[in-house]
Amino acid sequence: MTGSDSEIVAVFEPCDDALQGLIAYHFLVTQTTHKLQVSHDLLNDKRVIPFKITHEWSREYGVGEFFAHVVNSAEFQHCRTMLLAIIPQFEVALRRVKSRLWNLGKLGSKGQTYAEPDYKPLLSWAFQLVRNTRAGSSTMQARLPEVCGDVDNARRLRNLSMHENNYFTQKYVEDAIDGAFILKKFVHGFVVGQKILLVNSDIDNFLYSHIELLHMFHNTVQRKFFGCTEDYNYEKMGKMQELYRMISGRAAFRV
Repeated sequence: MTGSDSEIVAVFEPCDDALQGLIAYHFLVTQTTHKLQVSHDLLNDKRVIPFKITHEWSREYGVGEFFAHVVNSAEFQHCRTMLLAIIPQFEVALRRVKSRLWNLGKLGSKGQTYAEPDYKPLLSWAFQLVRNTRAGSSTMQARLPEVCGDVDNARRLRNLSMHENNYFTQKYVEDAIDGAFILKKFVHGFVVGQKILLVNSDIDNFLYSHIELLHMFHNTVQRKFFGCTEDYNYEKMGKMQELYRMISGRAAFRV
């Protein structure tokens, strides 16, 4: 990317790797749990086993009861964990990019003290930045309102998971980012007061939308503030498909 800011590229690439690593992990877990079968004998096993929960404490569970609950709730627990893993990667990348632009005086900010925004106004800023962008393909540009809606939906679901014991509340509706550009998204058939039960296809969608928006955001920043005329390209940047780096963050694979 001729003329691109290397520090912003250095923010974008690790986030891109991390989110793609989550896709690989998500695929692995969904494929293995889909094929997971617990034997009839194990489900009817009446033995009690200790399950360690701290360095000192254990809790006792019946073997059959333990495996029945773990298998039945595997998708719910996995999807909740994935949701909580996706958003910090994306949020930190946005924060670091905005801070970099601020420190360079590119946000009308020369001489002013930078104040870290909450995630909601930070997302609103990013959404407005990519609006009418020339980055990406025409289909990616057309999909931006929906992609932004997905990313904001994930933010609100994360907040419910962290602050509302994983239950839908009215704030889930009221806290959606407003804007004619953004297509507000909600979990299909949600009911206030009921438990949030995401499924694997929800996580697929959230991952695709976060990665797509990350690329659109990064390319737009480089075009708007640094005069780039082309988008980030894996091949042109010499970016190899290093799955081990995406998953582990290591420069080399170790067994």
